[in-house]
Amino acid sequence: MTIDAAHDPNPPDVDKPTPTPKPASSPLERWLPVAQVLAPSTLVTALFLYFGYVTLTAQYEYFGIDLRGLGLSTTEILLWGPSALYFPLLVITACTLFAAVAQPLGRKVTRSPWWARHQRIVGAAAGVLGVLLVGRGIVGILTPDLAARESPATTPLALASGSILLALVIRGRRRLAARRGGAPVPRSRRWLEIGSLVAIIVLCAFWAANTFAASYGTGLAIQTANSLDDRTEVILDVREPLALGAEEYGLVQRSELNGEPTAQFRYRYTGLRLLAHAGDSLVLAPPKWFKGATVLVVPLDGSLRIQFRPK
Repeated sequence: MTIDAAHDPNPPDVDKPTPTPKPASSPLERWLPVAQVLAPSTLVTALFLYFGYVTLTAQYEYFGIDLRGLGLSTTEILLWGPSALYFPLLVITACTLFAAVAQPLGRKVTRSPWWARHQRIVGAAAGVLGVLLVGRGIVGILTPDLAARESPATTPLALASGSILLALVIRGRRRLAARRGGAPVPRSRRWLEIGSLVAIIVLCAFWAANTFAASYGTGLAIQTANSLDDRTEVILDVREPLALGAEEYGLVQRSELNGEPTAQFRYRYTGLRLLAHAGDSLVLAPPKWFKGATVLVVPLDGSLRIQFRPK
């Protein structure tokens, strides 16, 4: 009896192609899902909005203006966020690149005979430096006046770099103890330490970016104050005299408009400079800035007449 091989319930073994082993995932592929969770468009928008608000607050505070009273739209605040984050993002990218390039060199050094002879000395020096940096960061936290006078991001960078150094020292000591037969550290404790270190780094990076955004806004304000005379001149026609100080009257000229006593606008002010267009208002200042100068916030509602004279 002949059985067709096509209908044989137990066909002979057929050589199957060997499956190709799946290549190991790269660090980028492993971290991509985390990046997709941590960096959605809403989070990026929120960061831009926050740092834009910090920048504008510092900028207008220099001129004695409360940002909340200007009625800026969310879009106007949002547009200032990227410019305030350019430098912090550049620093973070440079540090990441440096760490990636230095990692092979660090492994080579730690496997050399020189490292075996000087590991304790290097570890002790790094530990002392880490303690000093963390101490400097704590002093900056507990002393607001020091944090206000120091260079931008000094306290958060000292705290973050000191924490990283101490973590590396502790890791090196544990590896040395493991080689000598010491008990391994529980995994839960290691993950807790890693999570705490990551949290410290993220918070310090956010704090550093916040201080830079405030300094960036203040720097823009100083630059604007030093170049007010080169900005657009605004001619203002009003019904009632403006409450300008004596010093402003030497810089801003007031004249009475000729016309009927019942005319809508009776006074004209020339010499004012356009400081900013914020929301539905114009922010005006005298052509020379000095401490205590008067800043005018005039509405664009038809209650006054405005003319522009570009420089």
